[in-house]
Amino acid sequence: MTCILGWTNGHTVLLAGDSGGTKADIKFRIKHPKVFLRTGEDKTIWGFGFSGSFTVAQILQYKLALPSISPKEDIRGIIVRDFIPGFQKLCDEASTIDDKGADGKQNAADIIIAVCGQIFIVDVDFSVLEHDRLYCGLGNGAPYALGVLHQQLKKNPPQTPEDCQGLLLDAISTSTEFIAGIQEPFHVITIPYPIIERRKTSRSK
Repeated sequence: MTCILGWTNGHTVLLAGDSGGTKADIKFRIKHPKVFLRTGEDKTIWGFGFSGSFTVAQILQYKLALPSISPKEDIRGIIVRDFIPGFQKLCDEASTIDDKGADGKQNAADIIIAVCGQIFIVDVDFSVLEHDRLYCGLGNGAPYALGVLHQQLKKNPPQTPEDCQGLLLDAISTSTEFIAGIQEPFHVITIPYPIIERRKTSRSK
């Protein structure tokens, strides 16, 4: 049972997630966060979150080679072309893909990707989506948390990413009232976009 939230101002992305796990009728807390950072060989900073299989998360965190990013290219296109095939291959090798259902191949987890100031959802069928809002979520706790976050952002629009951290944590906390297995501690990670930061620094001199 999971609640993952993402928010961006087009520059900095925040990802937040809970620490709950379930197996059969047993619930437990995990020590490794459901949201985490990785740095590609080209020094691009990526953020990930997941809802579902811990095996899929481990593939993302430790095994998958990340593609190089050019800010002049379509980031979603890079993910579709250069990220998804390798990710799907590793998931297939790890037997996390079910190809016997009526809906075709289905992976054992949804994932969220934050890179270059943008947020993408990779569905269980490996389609890559980008929402038209500045925030989105994963997991069965997300609908409750997103409703709270929507109202909070309308009433108190954050001026900085730091302002938004508390809103994300409050929203995830609300989901625990309705969904069993979503547990503290809650984690928030920041995914900066260094290329834009460098441009802003050069203009300010």
